Amino acid sequence: MRSSLPKSAAILLSIVLGLLHGNPVKAQTTDVTSSVEATLSDFAWLAGHWQGNLAGRIVEEIWSEPMAGLMMGMFRLADSTQTLVLEFFSLRQSEEGIEFRLRHFSPALDAWEKEDPITLKLVNQRENLFTFENPFHDRPKRVILTRAGENTLISRSEIIREDKTEIMELTLSRVE
Repeated sequence: MRSSLPKSAAILLSIVLGLLHGNPVKAQTTDVTSSVEATLSDFAWLAGHWQGNLAGRIVEEIWSEPMAGLMMGMFRLADSTQTLVLEFFSLRQSEEGIEFRLRHFSPALDAWEKEDPITLKLVNQRENLFTFENPFHDRPKRVILTRAGENTLISRSEIIREDKTEIMELTLSRVE
């Protein structure tokens, strides 16, 4: 059992991505010039409890209903004995469009990012695929949420490091 957890998001992402060894996925390209006129109501399908598996560990996301211009969410990665990673996030309707903000925490709620939360902007929406990009840095550079059926969510993060892109793609099922 670990006595302490890493304190930076870069280390967190390395750990999570390390769990995916042997699962190569190509980075997707995005048309960043597309006009996106989405509102939070386009994300109402996310509301609820989602669960999946990552290398034998439990992955869980819980999303609130849209209310007053905001949806809140929580991500947890755990094994059978302990929580390894927490992430709190929001989808926010702003004048510039939909923003996806997130921050990683240890199980003791110590923030791993000491600066501002990571902010990604919705840059593309095609039917059930929503692409967010980070205009400020590349960890993550892109997050893609896909509604792959009534009860299936595919969450994909693309992290750019030097000359390579690392992909974490999770398939989550709705928990009734």
